[in-house]
Amino acid sequence: MTGPTPKPTARLEARLARVLVVGVIAAAAVALLGAGLYLTRHAGDRVSLTDFVPASPRNPGDILRGVLVLDPLAVIQLAVLILIATPVLRVVAALIVFAAQRDRLYTAISLVVLGGLALGLAGVII
Repeated sequence: MTGPTPKPTARLEARLARVLVVGVIAAAAVALLGAGLYLTRHAGDRVSLTDFVPASPRNPGDILRGVLVLDPLAVIQLAVLILIATPVLRVVAALIVFAAQRDRLYTAISLVVLGGLALGLAGVII
């Protein structure tokens, strides 16, 4: 005997929550890989707390090129990008679901949220 069939909104919430869980787990796994690479390559380095040198990859293209050659800092920055992209992907997934359900109100709300995220990620001050 199986339990009651979940309501469509409960299934939707579970699927959208899964997007967040998968994104966070992926980001953590990539960050751990980057940390491991960093520690294996820089275990004997002396640390200077007086000299700050910013990480070399500064944009997504540089990060991806660095990941291809397993640059530890680029791998760690990729984890940060995945973590930033996770809630954006959740909003996109919600937008698609609401549009497919022809729910105009929530589709519009999702579009507004997505627009706000896009402006924020682009550095536009509102």
